[in-house]
Amino acid sequence: MENLEDAIAKYAAALAAIKDAASAKAQPALSQIINVLLARDGIQAVLNQTPPASRQLLAQLVQLDDALIEQAKSIIQEDRLAQCRQSLNPPESSWWWFLEGLPPKPQPQPKWAKYDWVWNLGTVVCLVVSTTFLSQTAKAFSAAEGFDLWGMFSTISQGAGLALVAGGALTDKGQKVVESALTSLKIPPYLHAEVTFAGALTLLSLSHITYSNLPRVGELYYEQGRKLQAENRWSEAQESYARSLNFIPDDPRISVSIGSIYEALGDFEKAIAEYEKGNLVGDPASMNALGRVAIWQAWEKTAWKGKIDADSARRADLLFERATKIVAQQTDDPRQQLLQAEIRTNQGILHWAKVGWNAQDALLDKIWLFGHAVPLEEAVPSNQHSSLSLSSKYRNQCYASVGDILHLASSQATPGVDPRVAYREFNYACLEIREVYQPGNWYDAKVIESAVDLQSVQQLIKRIQANVSPVKIADSKQISKFQQQLSAQIQQNLDPKSLPEDKIILRVFVNSKGKIIKYYAYDKMSQGLAYTTPIDRLWWDQKPDVQDPQEPLADFKVTFYNGAFEVASWSAKARGLTQNMTDPADMGMLKHCLFELLDRQVPGQFEVAENVNSDDIFRPSLIYKVNVTPDGAIADSQPMNKEAAERFQETPLVNLTTAPGDGIPLIPFKVEFKASNAFRITPWNEAENP
Repeated sequence: MENLEDAIAKYAAALAAIKDAASAKAQPALSQIINVLLARDGIQAVLNQTPPASRQLLAQLVQLDDALIEQAKSIIQEDRLAQCRQSLNPPESSWWWFLEGLPPKPQPQPKWAKYDWVWNLGTVVCLVVSTTFLSQTAKAFSAAEGFDLWGMFSTISQGAGLALVAGGALTDKGQKVVESALTSLKIPPYLHAEVTFAGALTLLSLSHITYSNLPRVGELYYEQGRKLQAENRWSEAQESYARSLNFIPDDPRISVSIGSIYEALGDFEKAIAEYEKGNLVGDPASMNALGRVAIWQAWEKTAWKGKIDADSARRADLLFERATKIVAQQTDDPRQQLLQAEIRTNQGILHWAKVGWNAQDALLDKIWLFGHAVPLEEAVPSNQHSSLSLSSKYRNQCYASVGDILHLASSQATPGVDPRVAYREFNYACLEIREVYQPGNWYDAKVIESAVDLQSVQQLIKRIQANVSPVKIADSKQISKFQQQLSAQIQQNLDPKSLPEDKIILRVFVNSKGKIIKYYAYDKMSQGLAYTTPIDRLWWDQKPDVQDPQEPLADFKVTFYNGAFEVASWSAKARGLTQNMTDPADMGMLKHCLFELLDRQVPGQFEVAENVNSDDIFRPSLIYKVNVTPDGAIADSQPMNKEAAERFQETPLVNLTTAPGDGIPLIPFKVEFKASNAFRITPWNEAENP
């Protein structure tokens, strides 16, 4: 029988062969596996029959056994070890024949492993705080109308993560599952506590991020509500607003939006209750809305014909004044600029409500409020117009145009204002509001209807319709004579120092006696500076109290520029214009050339709002790029949206195109049709979205 030293040497040699195969990244042969196992059997047989060996040999044996265990993975592959056991039937006490079931070799524990309790405590703290964030998030999503898709996804995903981490950290079964999972990922046991803490910390971070972004979720619900409200899906809009309040409960915009729905439905009490929420925290939009409702509530009691009571007027006045003072401190905020414009318009409406429609002279006392609202609105970029909950983009322009109509109706003529242009601007700006099947516009529509029903306005409409084609003096000698007389009158009254450097173009009408009957300007600059010219002074001195619409008139273009002036026939107004012209006065005049072409083709009645046919409304508006020659002819029209291409035949443009000659310069304009009789013309380089 061999001694222990020889047996150990034999065992070492057999094990070295296994190691060599592993080093070569090859699987050990079955014979090599049997050799090493039988060599270990031989050692055990020696140990069982001889006295204890030297400590040195026993230590060498322990080291070899450790090396065998390290090679266990290559030995047990493909069940070759099981195949050997089946053939040789070793006893269960021979552990080397059962390497599959051996526990992994204990790893040396780092010094910090004794502080695992700190990591476990941190895990528990993270889970507790995560649970708080999760509960608050779930409460916000479910408080109004139960969970929706967003709420379910957010809550379930966070809840699942919390259950996974908490189960793995706080329950025995969960800990075993987590340990098994971490072991399969080759994470050593001494790092399990740290990894579990990292998972809990990650969950805490995600829960906190979700919780801290709840206001953004509220903004999404708010914007969704605004979109639904614009589509008249009011019950769905209210639900979105209610959800939004769960995330941003202190935002008065939401209360204003909810109140605007009640206001449109005529439920003033509920609307006031919503607006009061913002009023209590000093929100100017809420004050403005409360003032507006006070007007509607009081005016409705008079059937929109009489004056509102003094108490309601006083309350609305105070609310508008308070709102104005607050907004004046935030002029850099585009949203507040729009609100300021809205307040100005509502103050103008309040004035009408206080004096009543029978006091026609008093109606004009504060008409400047409407005129001030429009520049404030126009100064704000178009993409900011959605900031106000109830304000229509065209509401301020509509009331300003109604004010112009009332101003025109109060006199035979207004300096610089062409009544037909004013009518078209009114028809365009007020079209949406006058559609009474849009409930949100119902009260504004009643106000505008009352204004249009005034006798003076109806008479103005008749005068406008009667002057579609004014009688013109045709005799060229007379025209030349009046041209000389007009030039002489201007020269006598001209003070070059009083004229601005900007070009001013005026259209001046002279009667058979050589007197200035009226004058118009077709751009804002000329209209605003007309008072500096002799034409304005001559008009005030010469205009008759009553104008005969059948009286023949001579039509002239008068240009003031750099202290000089020129008088020419209006029929030659566009002579000398070029493609690259940029002067506002020239562009305004050419714009009017295009206006006259369309105006002659488009029906001219003031339709009663209730009779507006929804089929006649273009949604969205039809937008065309129209190129105009310097003499005012339409060269071509390009549709700029799908609807414009499809409905081109329904517009007057289809009959107005004239092919220009070669080399003729073209000036582009944006023409937008809201309905068959409502259009707007804008120079292409000034259009909002050309």
